Amino acid sequence: YFEKLLNMAMVGIDGTSDIPTITNIAFAILLVCFLVGLYQSALRGGDLQSLAISAIKYLVVAMLIANWASVFRDVNGSFNAVANFIGNSSGAGDMFLNWMSQLQQQATSNPGLTFWDMITGDPAGTITVLLLIVAYLLYALAMIIFCFFYTLYGAVLYVLGPMVLALIPIAGVGQLGKSYAVNFMIWNCWGVLYAIFGALITAIQVNRVDDILGHGFLGFLVS
Repeated sequence: YFEKLLNMAMVGIDGTSDIPTITNIAFAILLVCFLVGLYQSALRGGDLQSLAISAIKYLVVAMLIANWASVFRDVNGSFNAVANFIGNSSGAGDMFLNWMSQLQQQATSNPGLTFWDMITGDPAGTITVLLLIVAYLLYALAMIIFCFFYTLYGAVLYVLGPMVLALIPIAGVGQLGKSYAVNFMIWNCWGVLYAIFGALITAIQVNRVDDILGHGFLGFLVS
């Protein structure tokens, strides 16, 4: 679900002039800094090795900026592919959508059913009901917060990416671009962590509402 929200945000951003404007600013930064690098190299007596290394750095960054939309989507798609593989191989899939679908089926099949009616055979019924209610609320709230920040953070990284990456070859401020690259990779790992948590939930048999309600203690630790 959060992947769809991010794609919607990126499509909306692509419909504006934000990315072309930021890209032009990034190219201007690269050009100015490269000319300054040429001047400094000339002052040092024409250090060709230093000039060649600097030129390669600027060329690589310029290629990334020129194809930024594709690069961003390809990197994010690679991490999402890993997350989907983990989710599908464990049988978890998208935990949030699966749970919402199962709860909707429960409500449709049993319109007058309450939590007390659904929990049968458990001696600790009161504790189970309270924990289930809290778990449902916390899970839904956590997913809303996660999707919001995943989409917002991803949109910020997407828009500001070219301009920040343009700082990488520049001595002194290049650390800002490197920090951006690290945070970009960490953000992409959020989806993989989501899939891992879903696989762990599936491993302890708490991925199905039917298994949770009326079987063992909250669906696991079943004898």
